[in-house]
Amino acid sequence: MKKIAIALLILVGIYSCKNNSEPTEEHLEIYQENTDTIPDEEIQEKESFIGIEDLVMVDEPFPDEVVSSPIMIKGAARGSWFFEGSAPIELVDDKGKIIAKKYISAEGDWMTSDFVNYEGELEFETPESENGFLIFRNSNPSVKRELDKEFRIPIKFE
Repeated sequence: MKKIAIALLILVGIYSCKNNSEPTEEHLEIYQENTDTIPDEEIQEKESFIGIEDLVMVDEPFPDEVVSSPIMIKGAARGSWFFEGSAPIELVDDKGKIIAKKYISAEGDWMTSDFVNYEGELEFETPESENGFLIFRNSNPSVKRELDKEFRIPIKFE
């Protein structure tokens, strides 16, 4: 019986490692920082940064990164950021004109309070503007607009 219990603990440990959506300890330290005040050269050294408090983390793209179509978008967000496994993103120019819209998709069980990896690719036509924003919005199926949240990453167009 003792051997079976140990075997089960080992299997659970292996399964947890493969399916762990929680950030590493190093990530947690990074996420606690306020990225609005992190200089570009420091951001480039980090694997991820936080978006809104501890709700959204972004691995790609970094703020002020020069982008071209398609943009690969990767990171992790709390399951509550998604609805039906997706959340909207928009690319806008510096005047607020929408260049492209799409959804990022959760890569796992989004019905959790833990972080869930997401990924998406956004194709667009390069605007005349040199600067813009990638806007992450939570999926809010309710009619309560006060529950809407968004996070903007400044980007530069190639």
